[in-house]
Amino acid sequence: MATIIEALPSQRLQGYFLPEVISPFIPRWTFFAPNPGIHDYHLLYRYQFQGGAVGLWRQVAQLTRRRTKYAVLWNPEKRVNKVLTDLATTLVSYANIREENALIQVSIPYILIINYVSNLPRPWGSIKIQFLLMRRQAIAGSEEVIFVSSLHSIL
Repeated sequence: MATIIEALPSQRLQGYFLPEVISPFIPRWTFFAPNPGIHDYHLLYRYQFQGGAVGLWRQVAQLTRRRTKYAVLWNPEKRVNKVLTDLATTLVSYANIREENALIQVSIPYILIINYVSNLPRPWGSIKIQFLLMRRQAIAGSEEVIFVSSLHSIL
């Protein structure tokens, strides 16, 4: 309820419903304006094994869980999805600006994603890891690969 009040266009209306002391701590989300989110982002990863064989792509399980009936009140997975969306859009904007893959590999979104997938439980014999970002538009039913990383050694 407080988030809805915080989204009111008038500061005067917000002050009427929410004290100024509380207002800064309430998130302000604008789902419909100015640019609504129309894509879902998916993070996939795969391993390269000793001998050079490459495994199948796996989707990060935490991002694919179904919402529970309590998601309206308690949905901590929403934060993980929000972070992925922010990292994916930033990484893609970097990729569109810089054509050199070496510069993208030292960007903060790239480092955060490769660090995350590198710390997932991995099968025995895996020596390298690679990630892929996919964007899906549910309305059109279309999917597209928007970024594929290089293979990185796993320590």
